[in-house]
Formats: sequence, structure tokens, C-alpha cells
Amino acid sequence: MSKNAARQRPLPETLQQATETLGAKVAGTASVRALATLLAALAGSWLTLFILDRFHDTAGPTRILVAAAGWAGVAAALLLWYRKGVLLPRSEYRLAKLVKAEFGGPGDRFLGILELSRQPAEAAHHSEALYQAAAANVEKEIAQLELARAVDEGPARKALACCAAGALCVLAAFLTLPEIAGNAFSR
Repeated sequence: MSKNAARQRPLPETLQQATETLGAKVAGTASVRALATLLAALAGSWLTLFILDRFHDTAGPTRILVAAAGWAGVAAALLLWYRKGVLLPRSEYRLAKLVKAEFGGPGDRFLGILELSRQPAEAAHHSEALYQAAAANVEKEIAQLELARAVDEGPARKALACCAAGALCVLAAFLTLPEIAGNAFSR
């Protein structure tokens, strides 16, 4: 059962939309980062083999190790995507922590409303009217924030830069030495 299904009180519509929007931004950024990391790992592995082959005939075990390192990078990128692009956007609590880290007080109050909304009504130590008033205030605050700022796009940009650099190097190798590059690719 998901945490959303266990909630006893509905989260106000604006806050629910805010978490969905933020979750989509986090998932998109994580997907771009993971795909770029995956491609950079494969390009790096191929470039390493290409360079090693230029100096000497690379031994089979060395080739296997370099290829395995590239595929380990692919596995790490997929794990990164799963953690940051699948699990994180599903957790309203972790998304609210991102908002708290970026905006301070409004994010902290958003986190508080999330926690209160998860409490069963009979276990709550406050009135429903107090909860509704606090939720309305937090809704107003969150609506004024640019939540996309809470998502750090720096790692995705760095991964894209590495991917682009690797792709340019691979392209340069194929354009300047097509037969040798094709041979390294087929090996």
C-alpha cells in the first residue's frame, strides 16, 4: 500500500498538484541525467578500447575489463534513474524536503501539512478547523513559489556535457579513422 493510500485526510488540491508537478520535474531531470550517464559510460568504454588499440594489440582480458567497466557504468546509471527518477517522485515527503531545502520556512510548513494529513483523524491532537486553516495558508505560500527551483539540474547538465564530449570524440574517431574505429567497434 502506498503512503498516499494510507493518508486519512485529503491533501488540499493545490498542494497535491504542487507535489505532482515537482515529482514530474524530478523524474524528467533524473531521466535526462541517467540517459546521459549511460551513453557517456558506453562512449568512454569504447574510447578507452580505441585508444588502447592504437598503442598495442589489447589483450582479451583487458578488453573484457574495459567493456565490463562500461556496462557497470550503464548499471549504475539505471540504478541512479530508478532511485532519483522513480522512487523519489513517488514520495511526497522527500519532495517536500526538496522544497524545504530550497525555500526554508514554506517548505517546512508544507512538510508539516503532509505529516498532519497522514495522521488518522482520531489520533490527531488538533482540530480539523485548525488543520484546514494551516493547509490553506500553506497552499497560498506554495502557490507563490517557483517549485522548479527546488530541483537541482546541475548534475544533469554535467552528465549531458560528458555525454556530448564522449559523442564528439567517438564521432571524430569515426570520421578521421573510419576503418580503425569500425574495427574497434566490432571487437
